[in-house]
Amino acid sequence: MGHHGIIWNRTYIIETSMHFCILVFSLPRLLMDQRSGYFSLGVKFFLVFIPFLVAVEGQWYKPWCLATECCNKRWILQDYDGVKRSLEDNLFGQHLVHSVVYASLHGHANNQPVKPLVLSFHGTTGTGKNYVSQWIAKNWFKKGMDSKFVHVYSGTKDFPLKSQINSYMTFLQREISSHTKSCGHQIFIFDEIDSFPPGLLNSIRSYLEYHENVDGVDYRNAIFLFLRHRTES
Repeated sequence: MGHHGIIWNRTYIIETSMHFCILVFSLPRLLMDQRSGYFSLGVKFFLVFIPFLVAVEGQWYKPWCLATECCNKRWILQDYDGVKRSLEDNLFGQHLVHSVVYASLHGHANNQPVKPLVLSFHGTTGTGKNYVSQWIAKNWFKKGMDSKFVHVYSGTKDFPLKSQINSYMTFLQREISSHTKSCGHQIFIFDEIDSFPPGLLNSIRSYLEYHENVDGVDYRNAIFLFLRHRTES
């Protein structure tokens, strides 16, 4: 089902791009004065400024990004103030969580990060760990948890067999690498990490450290959230 969505999006992008190019390249012939064979002054002015009409903030404008989620400010909100409000309105008696999460997100969004943001939430069921991760995603991306830039991995659901740890390692590395390569702003949520096969998370350790890139991929704008449901005894 998800794969069909990706194929549809690519088709939509290709079709939109083709129509846009045809429109631009057809304008000179359509707007030319049929009697004189020359452009009017108004048409000349319009044609001269076509490059500026298709460029926004120094980047080529992509018409499909108006309706389809893209890696730009329209879809990536980074609303740390919104996260703060969500925590204040919904998470009570945990002021330390409020301050740490807000300060971490604020610093990550406003400074050129030297490493990915890594946050770990520990606690028993009902303490709000999952809600915090959802509020972060909701305010970080326009589509919230439905964003293609948000990825959730569950220990019991996605990695149930210890005997398959090598396959899980390869899968996890490829997932994180491919997503981040397509857009540096990603949120990876690892739920029930206490149920992950031992050693699995070591396979992504290099992505979390102080590197400009790992194998050509820059992870510094990504956010990694780790949720542990059992506290250490």
